[in-house]
Amino acid sequence: MRVLARRHGAAYTVHEVLIDRFVREVRSASARARHFVVGDEEHPVGAQLMGSEPAEFPAAAERLVEAGYDAIDINFGCPVRSAMGGCRGGYHLGQPDVALDIVRTVRRTVPEHLPVTVKMRRGIDNTEASRTSFFRILDGAFDAGVAAVTVHGRTVEQKYVGPSSWPFLRDVKAHAGDRTILGSGD
Repeated sequence: MRVLARRHGAAYTVHEVLIDRFVREVRSASARARHFVVGDEEHPVGAQLMGSEPAEFPAAAERLVEAGYDAIDINFGCPVRSAMGGCRGGYHLGQPDVALDIVRTVRRTVPEHLPVTVKMRRGIDNTEASRTSFFRILDGAFDAGVAAVTVHGRTVEQKYVGPSSWPFLRDVKAHAGDRTILGSGD
């Protein structure tokens, strides 16, 4: 699918989300071929990484870089039950210290010439505490050296139901200034 997208003009594609532990422990030859072989025609292509423990991320990010991915995208946006129950994805929006530890360890691991990006939702819910955590993670991620942040305009609680908050995305961009913000949602 990534090659098809590139052939039709996509400037950049991102691999489906991979769990940090899977990346480190995969043994199946078919899984290795599917996830760890990046074809010449796919570049530039990013690897999307999700997990629960900051200590697990560096080895997974390193393996993805060795496989030939051109960027690492940390997923703090997935709202599905299995991700939340496994303390992954959007779960980290409720624990900014852990989220920022993940961002810092990945940025330190990935070579400087390759971008690290973050994908996140506007928060767990609509509370002020959630908004505060969002901006703490956003600012901390940029301070740690991420190249861009993709912001989905729904909360984790909303999952994929209801409209994205485009006014929130406008506020994020105003807050971010010249830093790269990508909007996502509807």
